[in-house]
Amino acid sequence: VLYENGNDNAAMLPFNIADTDSNAAADALAEKGFALRGGYHCAYLGHKKLGTLGGGAVRFAPSYMNNEKETKMLANVVLGL
Repeated sequence: VLYENGNDNAAMLPFNIADTDSNAAADALAEKGFALRGGYHCAYLGHKKLGTLGGGAVRFAPSYMNNEKETKMLANVVLGL
């Protein structure tokens, strides 16, 4: 994601997988070893803006403890679901 200020870092990346409920998607990813949360994350206005009020989103919140390899692994698993 590239923001208007030129910053390409994000503290949180919400996403959904097709028509899968966000909690069910987070559970499926947990079975594959990823610790993610589904739901609304106390962010009503954010979900309103994203159009995800119907089911929330899966939250990926990378930190300094995550590396590029882990991020790519998550992306590959999400694309495979």
